Amino acid sequence: MAHTTAIARDATLPLYAQLMESAWPRLPEAVRRAHSTGSGLSALGSFRVEYGPHPAARLLARVLRLPRPAREADLTLHVMPHDGGEMWIRHIGGDRLVSRQFRAGADLLAERIRIIEFRFQLDPSALGLVYHQRAAALAMGPLRVPLPARLAPAIEATEEAVDRARMRVTVRVTLPLIGLLIAYGGVVDFEERVS
Repeated sequence: MAHTTAIARDATLPLYAQLMESAWPRLPEAVRRAHSTGSGLSALGSFRVEYGPHPAARLLARVLRLPRPAREADLTLHVMPHDGGEMWIRHIGGDRLVSRQFRAGADLLAERIRIIEFRFQLDPSALGLVYHQRAAALAMGPLRVPLPARLAPAIEATEEAVDRARMRVTVRVTLPLIGLLIAYGGVVDFEERVS
């Protein structure tokens, strides 16, 4: 128990290692590599992107400037330390998607994408990592307005090791009454690092 507390409080460890505590070493190497950002990291890959079939989903995805549908869109990812957390800059095809990740409370990962903040519990799986959404809120600076579950977007996300340096990512975002907003995923190679 004392070892777990020491891991959780060691701010020199990667963000995900702090959040996952004793479960961190059990993750496959590719998943740990992806989240051992240090001074930063870069990755390359290819994602399939699709919008939901509802016309409102397609319209909303464009209004939110989400990545456009593609059978195979080039992915570049840069992760950098930022303000006690991490900045994730994704280029999917010709579209840019930026989010900030940081610790929320004792063990939740917060991710802000524009004015929406999601909170996740990170759980190891047989092949990698599962993101269990626990909350969503509208957020501007320190102001957070929690969204009731019946009105909030819902994210399902997993990461599974393919080999030592690559992992498969899948993300689905759904909305109440509309259904699927966007789904994307593919293989990401974390071999290339930023110094």
